[in-house]
Amino acid sequence: MMRKLLMSAVSALLLASGLEAQAGGSSLGAGARYRAKHSTFADEIPFGNGDISYFAAYQYSEGIAAWELAFDYAPDISGKKPSAAEGGDPLDVDYILTPGISLLFTDKYFRGGGGTFMSYVRDDDGGSWEGPGGQLQVGLHFPFGSKLALDLATYYIFTRFSDFEEFDFGELEYSGSLTYTF
Repeated sequence: MMRKLLMSAVSALLLASGLEAQAGGSSLGAGARYRAKHSTFADEIPFGNGDISYFAAYQYSEGIAAWELAFDYAPDISGKKPSAAEGGDPLDVDYILTPGISLLFTDKYFRGGGGTFMSYVRDDDGGSWEGPGGQLQVGLHFPFGSKLALDLATYYIFTRFSDFEEFDFGELEYSGSLTYTF
């Protein structure tokens, strides 16, 4: 009897999470992202391990899919860009701006998907657009009532599919954000 009750409760929770994920809607989020140095493209996008960026994102959900438009701002960069002049000193980076778009597959508690981005790197010589790059993302979604949620995510950034051959867990990035659904 207890096993049937437990199975019924689990089935009801799974059905409820699926029904909630089917509803279309929009959300706005803001959060922070722990950045990592990526050995395969550190010269182009010179994040260092432990750099923090801040982002805002808009998501439109329909069914189990959500489009996410995000804008990321990294004000304090520990990495340096190589100088364009041969033998020149490495360039300090003032900030990095990164707009991106992702397609995520969602349910009530889980998120996963991929997307693309470009980064504007402002350095001592001016600035330049770098990329495009790609990112894979998996994460958890913790709702607080019907409107607010905490999202935690892990990202793997790449510029070429051959980057997967040199996969390193130390190059994963992490984020946390607060989202408001409307």
